[in-house]
Amino acid sequence: MPGQLQSEVVHRLAGGNASPAATLALAVSRMKMSNYYVDKKDCTHHTIFPGVDIFTTCGEQMMFSLVEMQPHAVVEEHSHPHEQMGLMLSGSAEFVIGGVRQVVSAGGIWRIPGGVPHKVIAGAEPVRALDVFYPIRDDYR
Repeated sequence: MPGQLQSEVVHRLAGGNASPAATLALAVSRMKMSNYYVDKKDCTHHTIFPGVDIFTTCGEQMMFSLVEMQPHAVVEEHSHPHEQMGLMLSGSAEFVIGGVRQVVSAGGIWRIPGGVPHKVIAGAEPVRALDVFYPIRDDYR
């Protein structure tokens, strides 16, 4: 059983938020998926703010997130202990990281140390971006 899956199964069993049968079924279905390739439909989906959807998958120690933002959608200012780096795939957005504002367009890269407040405001076009987190964010699993 891959490490991430094993830790998730142990977490679910220890936390008591799923029956052993449901946890085993989850483990079996995840083991059937390839460990090397992930389809977007197999990612965990969260709507984190209105008009902001993320699709996440985890490795052993880091998390990958595909971010899709509707025009003018806002990721409100927040911070987390996780290091975050990202790449803008399409569209553009205004970032405010640690009080510093900058518009990031396709091909632009950002890095956000853990604990630094940040906010994102999508431009007039839809935004697609990739975010990587270390360590894994349990709230986005």
